[in-house]
Amino acid sequence: MSQNGCLVCGGFLEYGKLEKHTCLFCGKEFEAEVSCVHKHYICDHCHSSEAVEILEKFIAVTELKDPIQMADIIMHHPSFKMHGTEHHYLVPAVLVKSIQNSGYEVNNLFFNIVKARGSSLPGGTCGYWGACATAIGCGISSAIYLKTSPLSTDNYSLVHSFTADAINEIAKKPGPRCCKRNTYTSILAGIKSFKKYTDIEIQASTPVCSFFKDNNECLGLECPYFPGANK
Repeated sequence: MSQNGCLVCGGFLEYGKLEKHTCLFCGKEFEAEVSCVHKHYICDHCHSSEAVEILEKFIAVTELKDPIQMADIIMHHPSFKMHGTEHHYLVPAVLVKSIQNSGYEVNNLFFNIVKARGSSLPGGTCGYWGACATAIGCGISSAIYLKTSPLSTDNYSLVHSFTADAINEIAKKPGPRCCKRNTYTSILAGIKSFKKYTDIEIQASTPVCSFFKDNNECLGLECPYFPGANK
């Protein structure tokens, strides 16, 4: 993330006359004298909010349909560290929101479910359990959309397939861990799974990582999301 420019795009900040701006995260309108050259604006409260809180605000108001674009915006917020459990909430949140914004029926309180289920996933599951929690997030997103429970019949196996497909994609890439890499991988796997199992098509942009400078263990060109890497 940019430490001096815009938190979202890294662009220069413009200071000038007092104008109305809409906060990118909470959607509220404020009068302010600063925004970036690309007109991104973040209010003071959202600027200092914690990760899950800012994710909840953003998900409540965004009209975006692209889960990769949503994830990039959120991961540029200063509360989202290079690595951390906040990514466990991010994957199911953006996948379900993209489905909802594409016109499919989704429980309007779905983020409460994301919070409840994501909070039970500790850090380090990728290395200690052999199951990155971002991949489990794909299973959570499918369970929310398909309304499954431990007593479900047909969809019981289906939600496991969502998680398994994401884990398989993560397993194709070497370590050490990178929460950004696994987040992108799990979102893309979730998109494929929704198409494969439910015929829901989620349109998404191609991830290009802008966080590599903050990752001491970055794989560089070995990572498919590194700028200039062969996909």
